[in-house]
Amino acid sequence: MRCLLLLGFVAGVFTSHGSTDAQTPRIELKRLCVDCVTIADGPRLLGAIVDRDAQGTLTVAVQRQWLKQTAPKYYRNHHQREIDELREGTMRMPKRIRQWKARRANDESLQRFLTSELARIEKPSKENGKSSVTLDSQFLVITVPPKRVRFVYVQPAGRRQIAAIAWREKLADVESRAAFDLLRELKATQTAVEDSTIDLSGRFPALPDDDRQWAARQALIEYDYRQRLDFQGTGEVLFRTDKEDAVPNLPRLLTEMFRSQLDTQLADLLGNGKPGKPARKREFDVAKSTAEQQDVRGFRVTRVDHNLTASRVTVESRFLVRIADGSWETVWQHKQTADATKNRAELEDRINGDPRVKQALKLVEAIGGNAANAGTALKFAAATMEAQQRADDQFVEFRLRYTKRIDGPVLRWSRR
Repeated sequence: MRCLLLLGFVAGVFTSHGSTDAQTPRIELKRLCVDCVTIADGPRLLGAIVDRDAQGTLTVAVQRQWLKQTAPKYYRNHHQREIDELREGTMRMPKRIRQWKARRANDESLQRFLTSELARIEKPSKENGKSSVTLDSQFLVITVPPKRVRFVYVQPAGRRQIAAIAWREKLADVESRAAFDLLRELKATQTAVEDSTIDLSGRFPALPDDDRQWAARQALIEYDYRQRLDFQGTGEVLFRTDKEDAVPNLPRLLTEMFRSQLDTQLADLLGNGKPGKPARKREFDVAKSTAEQQDVRGFRVTRVDHNLTASRVTVESRFLVRIADGSWETVWQHKQTADATKNRAELEDRINGDPRVKQALKLVEAIGGNAANAGTALKFAAATMEAQQRADDQFVEFRLRYTKRIDGPVLRWSRR
């Protein structure tokens, strides 16, 4: 899962806020690439619904310049609130950092990062004698409480993809142009539209974190600069990997995979039919308990599902953080699938050269009763490693987005 996925957008027709004809789409919503949200006693917006929580509160991103031109009064009011919020957050940030430094006084790497960031943040105030507040990001973010949501139209993923790329490339009038028109211009400039993820978070305003977001940012930064806590497993079995090699613990995964298969076959042999799934404990209890005992704010957990029937491997990876009230939430999630029948000869040779894997393959043969199982296991091992690497790449990209600077893009994730 990604905290910011594809961005669509919300354009609006204002009534009591100084609306203009330019706000009214000249074509049907279903032909546009942007989402639509109508606010009671306010604008009708075209843009991207970034989040919708369990209570129905919408977080909507719109182009700053578009809103300024089409709804100037509403924009001025919202912009002033942004500035007030940013000024307050800028004044609060040094205190937050000092409190953090005091709590982690013995962690040298983290201390160096926090000291550097504190100096950077305080420098403008020392030079100018006051807080310097500017907001000129491409997008702004509007939060709409459920009681004020009058109408919502969400575009299909493919159209939202086109809108996201069009905004990334800064095409004109994205809010009011048909999908085919935007697509034609993108193709004319040989811009690829098949990107799996378009990240525009760097073009959002760097507004201050609320307590929940601040806890998540602390967890990510401490994961990089203080202590990493990683778990990996399959099914209900999780084991720590942060003190081992970065590659998947293939011997354990292979053994668990074929033991699981053997258990299923044994259940069928004994006439139990399809065995019922055992009652699951609350998810990741062992990992959460370990993190709490070691005073770690966040951890990564990766689970591998080997589907022997479909010859498919699915790697699901998450990053969980402990927020202010002590509960745990998933702020990032990614799922990667790989075909275990695909030829990966070079990767298989590399894996087979690991003495630990050879030992696991012998155990697999003993469990399964023939050498064919060992060959299948090797193919699954290669597929697992490939899927794991792609998930790792996505996690690195996610972390870099929010840990380069302490006041970087706001971290948002679903509150469902």
